[in-house]
Amino acid sequence: MPSKARLSPVPHLDKEVEGLRLLAKADLVNAPAVTPEQASANRLQGRGPTTPRARFTGLLNLSDAAFDRMRAEGLFPPPLKLGRRMVRWRADCVREWLDGLPNVNKRA
Repeated sequence: MPSKARLSPVPHLDKEVEGLRLLAKADLVNAPAVTPEQASANRLQGRGPTTPRARFTGLLNLSDAAFDRMRAEGLFPPPLKLGRRMVRWRADCVREWLDGLPNVNKRA
């Protein structure tokens, strides 16, 4: 039987990686649209998004700042740290967290 190839750069995660879906912050939060004109100006200034893109609504429909506040207050599940600057959230943990929130959109 051939040996399993390493699935993750982090050895202790190898056993969990099969069938595991990880979410980046970009998957969770909203990203505003960037017009070609804005992208061009950003390239000249050397900051901000440099390629045009459509608006993206993340899974949580939150702004970057709102998501960061929730994390700081401990209101969101902790991430997996995959490196010094790389964190991801398990999709199943995020789904459980979402399912546990009270539904404020219910109409009486």
